[in-house]
Amino acid sequence: MKRLLYLDNLKVCLTVLVIFHHAAQAYGAYIVHLLLMIALQNAVDGIWMGAFGKFMFIGVINTIASFGLTWLLRMIPGVKKVL
Repeated sequence: MKRLLYLDNLKVCLTVLVIFHHAAQAYGAYIVHLLLMIALQNAVDGIWMGAFGKFMFIGVINTIASFGLTWLLRMIPGVKKVL
């Protein structure tokens, strides 16, 4: 079966676009993540899941929420210049 090189080029281009998009969001996620992490730690303070369980739970949720909140904040006019 012959390899379709244009599909490989398309995959590379789409991957680069995704990387650039996340790189633009990274600074905003860096700014927002501390507030979200403190809020999540306070929210799960009464739940027992062990130290490693809380670390994994808060880490995963915080990463997703930080990038999501940054994406929402960047939709506000003028905020994209700052974040």
